Amino acid sequence: MPRGARSRRRTVLVAALACLGGAAAVLALLQLRPPGGDPPGERAGTGSGLVLAGADVDRETDVVADWTLDGASQPPIPGWRSAVATVEVRNDGARPLRLTGAGFLFGTATELGCPYGAGTSRILPRYDVRVPSGRTLPFTLTRPLDLTLPAGGARDLAFTVGPEASPDGSLPVVFSFTVTLSAADGSRVTTPTLTLLNPADTRPVLYAAESSVRDGTGPTTPTCLREQSARAQALLAAGGEISPGLKRYAAGLARLTGPEPTSKPTPTPTLEPERS
Repeated sequence: MPRGARSRRRTVLVAALACLGGAAAVLALLQLRPPGGDPPGERAGTGSGLVLAGADVDRETDVVADWTLDGASQPPIPGWRSAVATVEVRNDGARPLRLTGAGFLFGTATELGCPYGAGTSRILPRYDVRVPSGRTLPFTLTRPLDLTLPAGGARDLAFTVGPEASPDGSLPVVFSFTVTLSAADGSRVTTPTLTLLNPADTRPVLYAAESSVRDGTGPTTPTCLREQSARAQALLAAGGEISPGLKRYAAGLARLTGPEPTSKPTPTPTLEPERS
């Protein structure tokens, strides 16, 4: 069903899901379509159980990021740009259906970019799903869930996903994963593979690469750029649901492997955006 055809009568809920290991709570944005609010053909029929109505990584949003400099805490960054994974589910049964869990199965985590130096800062974005480094792939992060879908109702669950921490000098990471939602009646739905990269992690890499190409100095080499651009194009060619941030980053790497840019690079990004 096209998203533009959805009922405008939506109730926005926020569901708290416990983080892995009982740490902080994960927040998912939930949009409820009440029974009767769906267009013809989308109301509850004779079926039963949980139905996957759609999944994508088309949107981006801002999250707050904590950070430290030389080990000392700094004021949070309010505008850390993040990709959003959205899963739409529907209850085709005649009775309410309780969702009991969400699982995020990470198949790949690909560093993409050329080394550009390091510093003493450490970024800790407040993603809904924070992916630890050093885990053996594939692995699953699970979240308990206690949400009820009314008969014929549907909800969008939106999650920000990204690295648990981004030390200064770290490379952007492309995550490919699926999301599985489980219900109390035994119903389960799993999304197609979702592939995303958070745009905030790419800015210093592209700036350093552009400076190296233009000036002929710095740690980024043309050979590395060509290799990383080819890897980015391979990720795009794999198809599926791919976030806009990855598409833009791949285009930026491809541009830098062509003729030498004549324009000046964009200003060096700061850890803390300017506040109005």
